[in-house]
Amino acid sequence: MNLFAIIGIVVVITICEMLAFYTLEKYNETKSPFDIIVAIASYALIVLLLAKCFENESVSFVFIVWTVTSMMSIFIIGLYMKERIKFVDIIAFMFALIGLIIIYIGHRNDSNKKYGWIS
Repeated sequence: MNLFAIIGIVVVITICEMLAFYTLEKYNETKSPFDIIVAIASYALIVLLLAKCFENESVSFVFIVWTVTSMMSIFIIGLYMKERIKFVDIIAFMFALIGLIIIYIGHRNDSNKKYGWIS
């Protein structure tokens, strides 16, 4: 599985995580069992997708990409919802993007991707 497939799966994981957060927050207001079922299904899908990622990549690599994509998606949603974004937030977003690019470059040049890609 190539890097873009892993990143694609991690993006789907991030979307599932956000859906779970949203439905759990909504459950606190509505007490609807449907919201709990959607949240549980979202987390079950996350587990299955993580297992697929771990077949081909190290836990540390997947976790780093997941963390960066989660942070970037929250930043983008904040922009969409017209939240007040500080200059420091923009700098952090840029560093996260640069970090993901560095990880891609290091990953692409590594011959032993499953074990010890940081060496």
